[in-house]
Amino acid sequence: MMALRTLLLVPVLCASGASCDAGNCAASSAALLQRQSRQGLSQILSDGDAELDRHSKEYQAPAGESLYGPDFTGLTQMEGRFDFTYDPAVYDPATYNGSQADVLALQKHMAEVMKMSLAALVGSGVQPNDINVQYLSETPTSPQGTCVFHFLCPLTTSPLILAHSMNQITGATLKSELEALATSSNIDPAPFQFQPADVVASYAVMSTSTPAATTYSAATSSQSGSDGTGDSLYGGGSDGSGESLYGSFESTVEGSFVLSYDATALNDTAAAMLQALGEAPLKTALTGLVGHGIKPDAIKLQVVPIMPSATPVLLQRNAGEIKIIFTFACASDLAAQISSALAQSTDAGLSSAISHVFVKMGIDPAPRISVSYLAVTWFVGTTATATTTFATATTTTSRTYTLEDIHPCDSFHEFMPDSLMSDHGWCDMTTQSNISEFACTSAGCSAMGYPDSPYCYCETKQACTAANLTYKYHTCKDEMSAYTHGEYPALIIHAREKQSCDGVETTWSQNLGDALEWPARKCCKSWPKTLCKPNATLATPCKDRSDFLATAKISEGRTCMDMLKELWDDYKILENASSTGCGAAMTWGTALADWVPQEARQCCGSYPATVCDPHLKPVSICKAEADFQPESVMHEWCQSNSSQHAETREACRRLGGNWTKYTCAEHVKYFDAQMHKALNQAHDTDTCAGVDVYGQPLLDHIRWPAQKCCSSYPASVCDKHAVKMDPCKSKEDFLAHHTMHQWCHFDHPPRPEDCSHHCGSDCHCASRGPCEALNGTWKEETCGYVFDHLDMETHKMLQTASESETCEGTDLHGQSLAQWVLPYAQQCCASYPASVCDKGLVRMTPCKDEGDFKPSTVMHAHCDFKSTFPEASVCNAQPGCSGWENHCYCQTEEGCRALGATWTAHTCQDEQMQWDVSMHQVLQEAAAAGSCDGLDMWGQALSSAISYAAQTCCASTPATVCDPTAKSMTPCSSADTFTKDKVMYAWCDLYSSTTTPEASVCNAQEGCYGDVGWCHCEQQSGCEALNGTWTAWTCAQEVDLWRPEQHKLLHTAEMNGTCKDHELQGYRAEDMVSYPAMQCCSDFPKTLCHPAVQNMTPCLRKQDFLANKTRYSWCNLYPSPNATDCAAHGCVAHGDSWCECTTESSCTAAGGSFFKETCASEISWWAPGTHKGVEEAIQKGSCSGVNGQYGSIDASVDWVGGECCSTGKSVCQELAAR
Repeated sequence: MMALRTLLLVPVLCASGASCDAGNCAASSAALLQRQSRQGLSQILSDGDAELDRHSKEYQAPAGESLYGPDFTGLTQMEGRFDFTYDPAVYDPATYNGSQADVLALQKHMAEVMKMSLAALVGSGVQPNDINVQYLSETPTSPQGTCVFHFLCPLTTSPLILAHSMNQITGATLKSELEALATSSNIDPAPFQFQPADVVASYAVMSTSTPAATTYSAATSSQSGSDGTGDSLYGGGSDGSGESLYGSFESTVEGSFVLSYDATALNDTAAAMLQALGEAPLKTALTGLVGHGIKPDAIKLQVVPIMPSATPVLLQRNAGEIKIIFTFACASDLAAQISSALAQSTDAGLSSAISHVFVKMGIDPAPRISVSYLAVTWFVGTTATATTTFATATTTTSRTYTLEDIHPCDSFHEFMPDSLMSDHGWCDMTTQSNISEFACTSAGCSAMGYPDSPYCYCETKQACTAANLTYKYHTCKDEMSAYTHGEYPALIIHAREKQSCDGVETTWSQNLGDALEWPARKCCKSWPKTLCKPNATLATPCKDRSDFLATAKISEGRTCMDMLKELWDDYKILENASSTGCGAAMTWGTALADWVPQEARQCCGSYPATVCDPHLKPVSICKAEADFQPESVMHEWCQSNSSQHAETREACRRLGGNWTKYTCAEHVKYFDAQMHKALNQAHDTDTCAGVDVYGQPLLDHIRWPAQKCCSSYPASVCDKHAVKMDPCKSKEDFLAHHTMHQWCHFDHPPRPEDCSHHCGSDCHCASRGPCEALNGTWKEETCGYVFDHLDMETHKMLQTASESETCEGTDLHGQSLAQWVLPYAQQCCASYPASVCDKGLVRMTPCKDEGDFKPSTVMHAHCDFKSTFPEASVCNAQPGCSGWENHCYCQTEEGCRALGATWTAHTCQDEQMQWDVSMHQVLQEAAAAGSCDGLDMWGQALSSAISYAAQTCCASTPATVCDPTAKSMTPCSSADTFTKDKVMYAWCDLYSSTTTPEASVCNAQEGCYGDVGWCHCEQQSGCEALNGTWTAWTCAQEVDLWRPEQHKLLHTAEMNGTCKDHELQGYRAEDMVSYPAMQCCSDFPKTLCHPAVQNMTPCLRKQDFLANKTRYSWCNLYPSPNATDCAAHGCVAHGDSWCECTTESSCTAAGGSFFKETCASEISWWAPGTHKGVEEAIQKGSCSGVNGQYGSIDASVDWVGGECCSTGKSVCQELAAR
């Protein structure tokens, strides 16, 4: 199999403002140059492969931004080479499969990195783009290759020093530099895992104005020609007057090699083409190896058959082996150097070069060949041993040419002599060659070579001016002045006459058009119309040329026209786009269809229409362009160097940051061709369904921008008919300004101890004041804000629900739409529970009608301390508050607020608004039916579920929605006898005080008594004197606690005229009213259940009843006095723990409270049934078989009758004695 040769020649002559002068050669620091080299590589890589390709021209040196132009008068050519070996195992077969394209791409990146590395190591101010690289590599399976590099410097350079410097570059140093560059530039280092040999360097002095040319090698520093009068290397004769790049030659180089080949695989067409090419492929391949400007036509070949039977014909169809002898003439100064270089070339290198030329000339696949070198030699003059003779080049008389003759433009009127060939200039020391070292360094410049070879290098214009030197730029006039002599004038005049550069080539085998292209781009106003292309039209990325914004700025100092002029081979690709489409790829691999929109965005007035998609139109993300709000802010943030986060503009200002906004206009500016195509499709079909971009639905890319940028959101290009929705039954019902959420935001959370004084230990502030006291920002979200920021799908669901008047069957975020709507409707809809899901639903109350509802009545309240409680002593000091360890409980608003807490009351209206839709729905059903029978809520009967709310919130309770005709009942025989304000019972709360009073203090108050650790007061005055809370419970409060079922039971009993057999959950109606009637009915024992009963006694005759007789008494004596004191007051001591006083006087004297129970107070506890039983027994004349309220009346009357009747017998006992 043939060895594939990849030849990449990168001969860029770039004047970056730094010249390789003698001072730089002597003094530049390798470390400094390495840093500059890496910076240069980063810049080149950031500009992309397009920039690399523009500066990488095979086999030719475009004019570029060279300070020297095409005329190499007065230059030194430096050359170096090194062989290398590498391990093919580092190549990934999946990436580098050995094809021509893959190897070429690999070599291209390697060549660029090599230029960077060589520039850093050579030093002397040489820049990467000043170096030409001829890189001969083997296939990925072959482990060796050769790299030849050369560059030009002015004669002011010390070539000997520079060549010596180059020879100091070892293979190890070169390898280290290459690997470092690859790593620092994020390039795959695998292709550079090779072992380079040491660099071998030489140089040649070239001149057409001096009579001598001198060739040096760094090793010998020898001069060719002892008298210095030899012919010029590039002159036309000894007088230098000829215009030929190669004039008279004094030496001949001869070499030979054996070529083995097999062309049997060629088809007839390829074979015929190969035969027609003849010697051209071999000559071209040798030219690439020889270099030094030798042209293919200068090489002579002789074909010698190896076998006698073979024919001396080059590359016939059949397999064979032939010997090739080649000769060419060259300057004596270069003969030894060229022959040495050829001798060092490998067999595989020449084989690869020949195969590569075959492919370039259209013979693909090439014949299978292999090469074996035999010999290379050189000799002076033409001798009998030479295989070829050469005629001396003819000379012509030179003439003077002006810029008007040789400019590169279509006409001289289009030529801009003062335009800059490069934005980079240089500091010219010739204006003040005697500048001192101190003056140089004081200006910020580098002093080199002082005192023997002084040179002041100023990198910037500012430093140059400070040094009192002149900063110069290379202009178009300077550039084209170099073309006014040598071979170019005749070529340019010839091209202008034929109005084309086709077929016009320089002696460097370069087409004149290629040579003049860069000057034309920099110097011709009408480019691409040039000398070579007078009829050219401008190719742009736009749909047509009139749409191109030539002067629009892409970046600082770079316009759209500059962008086009920077294209080289890719400009031709762009030219073809209008006729062949955008299916091609740019030379660096990016598809033309992807590159065009990137540039068209800034350079085409009708973007997104481009040369690739001329029919694309700008489509807004909104339903119409007029709906788009370009200045609306999509994002805003604080740019600062602080590690702290600032959420507000003011907080950002305090951090010294810059508050930055990202607008809608900026967002859509970055839409690429894919996005615009998708928007066009959505616009044309009126939907985003099925439209994808970047592998996702277009809708995913539209949601957020449309929300922020479209005034008619949720209407957008995806749904132009979408309507902004809310959760309510109508737009008028929506409370847009009602606050849904509110909170305190802290840029920097306060200290817990600060929080605890304002917002609780968790720093949760319930209102604006405490929040701002802690330097927080109080934030609120209204209903309007929340629904302005809903996504499109939710708005669409609500729109569908509104139109169909139901949310059934629709789910959102894992729950039914009705459930999702509920909390929003509760807070944002004036007519809640009516909503978009059920527009006919009515807000219900638990009452018999809406007018009976008391919305502001407090159902319950609590004191909120926000988890930060006062000390127990502080809490207990407030009325209605009681405290204990880490807690405080307040029952009164006064005490709560006095402690700085929040008193939170929950009203009947709050309760009503918290009910979910199902509660309102079932209450609406109950109201329609006039009953709650059969209706349940929360797992219980509806009447029970609303019981507490109805009792608290309905003025006519027990009448409710469940029983609108219900009557409020009392335990009494009639409403007139009900004493609603009478206190049924009361108590004194002393345990919420700071401390329980001492026993002596307690016992000193009226109606109070106590001992160690406790105190009990039975009178309000004594309780309040001890700072206690006296709580009284009235008859009205007692009846208000009755449930509606109780009222209904009693109402039924009243209507039936009896309580017999009337029970509620096992509780008899008679028992239900007994105790309340005893306390609250003025005609007790008459009650609702016993309206006609008489007040009876335990005696047969009422006059026998001893009403005021004391039945028993006791003395509350705390603390108990000792035995001596007890006896002194007429009491009986039972040790020191009990002092028994039987009389009121002795009890009072001992410090106690005397209590007694009379016969009247005793029977006041009789139930109405007992009174009725006594009455029945007297009428019957016997107690036998007569029951009271709780069984036989005997037990109720006998135990009290004996003591309270003057007869000493109870009614039952007297009746039984008859």
